[in-house]
Parts: sequence; structure tokens; C-alpha cells
Amino acid sequence: MTKIQDLRGDSRILGPTNPNRAVSAITKIARHHSATETGDVWAFQNHWRGTLGWGTGGYHEIILRDGTVQRIYNDVVTTNGVGNHNTNTYHICVVGNGSFTAEQEKAFEERAKDAMKRFGLKYTDVLGHNEFSGHSSNTCPGINMNSVRERLKGNSTTNDSNNGSSNTNSNNNSNTSLPSGVKAASGSYTVQVDTNIRSGASTKSTIVGTYKKGQSFNYDGYIDAEGYRWYTYIAHSGARRYVAAVSAASGGSSSNNTTNALKGSNLPNKGTYKFTANTNIRAAASTSSAIVGSYAKGQTVNYDSKVTAGGYVWLSWIGGSGIRRYAAVV
Repeated sequence: MTKIQDLRGDSRILGPTNPNRAVSAITKIARHHSATETGDVWAFQNHWRGTLGWGTGGYHEIILRDGTVQRIYNDVVTTNGVGNHNTNTYHICVVGNGSFTAEQEKAFEERAKDAMKRFGLKYTDVLGHNEFSGHSSNTCPGINMNSVRERLKGNSTTNDSNNGSSNTNSNNNSNTSLPSGVKAASGSYTVQVDTNIRSGASTKSTIVGTYKKGQSFNYDGYIDAEGYRWYTYIAHSGARRYVAAVSAASGGSSSNNTTNALKGSNLPNKGTYKFTANTNIRAAASTSSAIVGSYAKGQTVNYDSKVTAGGYVWLSWIGGSGIRRYAAVV
């Protein structure tokens, strides 16, 4: 049974200052990730209050790395999880940055099903942050929601629904074994030019679809082949698909033979990096995230992790403020 820390009504919890809503108004459950490797409500409150100036936190529940659930606010409280969608949404955050523990996934499934029962909702009403209108460029929740909904539905059968990220051939990344040579990795990639979807990691493989510039998909692994980094996922059809990371500078589709692995993909998972260009420091691994500072060309940073998102490799570290920061390798 999931361990629950019930902090609702605790005087140490921020606010709430937002107006309450009727429970009957709740029509969606949102999954978030914290975009940090660690953390809990006490750490996140510092950011909500000190950086964002909020009087109410972002989530109703937070699932810690060991699967412990912190219940923060009552159902009637309107929290600040997804802009323009909060009145009708119940928010659950999973601590992590695109990688989550088995204990967390078990807890999320349990808590989401409990919320579905309380609010009379279906598994199709459980959405990721970036599936809400106006938020498709966000990398949150750091997991493909089709696979999450399949677990909530109660089976692992694939379907042909769209994942809400403006994709023409979106994917579910169900938990299947990866092909030989494919390295496990999870994240979201935004194509920089119109790019073919293929049946294998080769420019000679059958073209089964196309992503248009600006569209995104979630992947569960990658393989380097023929001078490309190929991101791979399980499509709604149940077949594995591959998409080459193609830069605008290469001039086109994945039929080119130019090497297009993302800059920084060969860096170690932690270390020291010397910036080769003036680079913004951001609050999250997204070009739409708040800019909180910058590094000049030639400056260095000691980073403790990296993540691939939005067509960039992002280096991450804990800043002097105690808050995790991100910078793209450009």
C-alpha cells in the first residue's frame, strides 16, 4: 500500500489563496514532473513563493522518489498546475526529470485511479501537462501519456489515439523490450525540419509517415546509425518506429547522410562544461522556460545530470539558490 503523508491543513503549507472550486467542476487529472532529480513540497514551496510569487502551490499531490505521496491541498482548492486550466483540473506531480522509479509509477497509478473514482472520470481524462491546449511546447510530464493511460485502462493493448502533442503519428512507448543496439532513454523530441518516420534505423528503411517541423514525439530509446541519432518509440499500431534527429542546417529530411547527432549528446552524464557561445540559464529544460541568468562564452559550469528535450541536450545543476537550473548545449 502506498505511504501517504497527509499535509492538507498543515499550517506550513503555502496558502491557499486561490478561490475554491466545486468538486463537480473537476473534469481532468493532470500529471506533471518536477524537472528535478529530487525534491518535496518543502523544496518546491521555496520556488513557488520566492521565485514565482504564488500564494498557492502547483500540485494537489506530490509523489516522491520512493513512492511516498504527499497530499498537499483538498480537492476544492484551485492550484497553479496548468495555466488557464486549473479550475477544472486536479494536479499530481511525480518527482523526477523524465526518469521515474517503479515505486512512483505504482503510486501514480493508485492515486490517479483514486482520483478518477472520486471525480467520476475515465482514464482518457488523465492528461500530461503538455497535452492541455496552449502547453504543447512544454516537456512536462516527461513521459508518454499513452502508456500511462494504458496502465490506467487496465491493459497494455495499443490504440490509435493521438497523444495531444500535435503529432500526426504519435506514440505510446509501452513497456516492451528494446531491440538490440537501442539504448534505453526517455524524453520528448521536437523535429526541426519535416522528417520521415521509418520502420528501421536506416535511410533505406520504409517510410511510414512524416513529422512536420515543430511537431513533437516521445521516445523510449535511441540508436546511433548511418551518421544519425535515431529516436525510437512504439507507435499506436504496435510497431516500433524510428526518427532521425535532423538539424535545419543539414537542409532536409533523414535521407541526408550528414551527421546530425544532437550537440552535447556525447558529453558524460556529469562533469564540467565550457560554453562555446553565450547561453541562457533556464528554470526548466525548455526554450519556453523562464530565463534566470546566462553564461558567457568561455565560462564553465559543473553539472550533475543531462537531459534531452525539445531538440537540445540540456545540462543541469543545483544553483546557488538551491534550485535546479538548466542550460542547452548550443
